[in-house]
Amino acid sequence: MAVDAPRPPRLAFGIPPAIVVSVAPPSSDRALEETLVRACSEAAAPRACVLAEGDAPHVDARVSWESPLEASVRAQPEASRRIERRLRFHPEDGEVDRWKAAGLVVAALATSAPEEPPKAPGDGEVAKTPPRPPRLWIGGGGLTGRGLVDGPARFGGFLRLAFRPTDFPVFLVAELQTSAAPAGPSGVRPTFTPISLGLGGAFEIAPARLAVRPRLDGVVERLGLSRDGPPADSGGRVLDGLRFGLELAYPTEFPVALVLGLSGERLSGGTAARVGGHKVTSFPADSYALLLGLEAPILR
Repeated sequence: MAVDAPRPPRLAFGIPPAIVVSVAPPSSDRALEETLVRACSEAAAPRACVLAEGDAPHVDARVSWESPLEASVRAQPEASRRIERRLRFHPEDGEVDRWKAAGLVVAALATSAPEEPPKAPGDGEVAKTPPRPPRLWIGGGGLTGRGLVDGPARFGGFLRLAFRPTDFPVFLVAELQTSAAPAGPSGVRPTFTPISLGLGGAFEIAPARLAVRPRLDGVVERLGLSRDGPPADSGGRVLDGLRFGLELAYPTEFPVALVLGLSGERLSGGTAARVGGHKVTSFPADSYALLLGLEAPILR
């Protein structure tokens, strides 16, 4: 790092000098830089913070954004002492909150007490970000999957509620699905109504703003059949089972995310459909479904 020019003297009437901050690369949104300066000024009072203009002869702190989720802050509270902190954010952290956090760190470093031991360049420490608050989100969309053994595909929708209580990448999810298939060669129309409760993992790929979420659910599913006749008839059966799913959510840091999922389900048994005592078709014990939907946070 280049050696900064000597610190300007204190202003008249005992007013301390402003903290001059440079930001690289500069934001295309001036409001974000103003958010950083405002947060810095509030935390560093009675000193104010200002942005460095052009080739400023003196800079007290430098904020370098290495990516939207990572920044380094270097400050020189004294001529012989420099301090560095690195900031790492979660994809769910809002952009305004990230710039505000950077401003607070600038204020903390630029006004740190002289008794703090000096740190050489390169000895930066990773600043711990506060724990992520619990997250609650809702989602819904459409699905298609396997219907009867010898029948056409089924189509329907799903609605879910998911909760991630801690920073640990695990979440709970409750989901309701409903789908139906048109009548096949046997003339019967099937319906599928599973309710599931499961546990999933949330693994985020920050540069791609993508979340990969495997899931394992316990399922209770009602299988229904109806036939217009003659003779008209209907019936149903409830089975339990397990479902494994894999989902992709994009983007992770926006209020609404697109979700694409694939799941496979194994029920405790197959179910035969009979008309007049004769088997005409059956529900498979193994099935699959493709889901496409949207989700939005309730708490984040």
